[in-house]
Amino acid sequence: MPRYNYICKSCDKVATEKFGDDITQEQFEENVLFETSHAMEPTEKELTEAKKCPRCGGTDCEICIYGTDIHSYIRGYGWLDKAGATRDRNLHKLTTDDPYAQYRVPGEVDDMKAKLQRAGKHGGTSKPKHFVQNDKSMAETVEKVTKPTPNTDSK
Repeated sequence: MPRYNYICKSCDKVATEKFGDDITQEQFEENVLFETSHAMEPTEKELTEAKKCPRCGGTDCEICIYGTDIHSYIRGYGWLDKAGATRDRNLHKLTTDDPYAQYRVPGEVDDMKAKLQRAGKHGGTSKPKHFVQNDKSMAETVEKVTKPTPNTDSK
């Protein structure tokens, strides 16, 4: 289940009275924020249970994006194409921060970049070719193989 950060409004009032407007980040995280988890589309019961503040027990809470680390996938561009997402990551690493740049010969990066960009594309112009042998020798071979042989072991 995804994890969410919530701000407890009653704890926020207490922290504002205690620390004033110059509250530090650590004090805010310690006295106001709490992390909980629930489904992306929770039921009312599940949401009420998840929004319960662990400090004061109140449910007057509001979801916030403070301190969240969001990971997402864009459908059709890496969602089901894990190999394509890997190629994109490799291309990004190659062009921005190549750890092997000092060992590469001139032109190698351009060649690798072109290969990564071409990978996974079908081109559309290539068509499968089927070769069929039309002479009688193939038909005779198939007939010879499939023809039952007489049993010579009977006495």
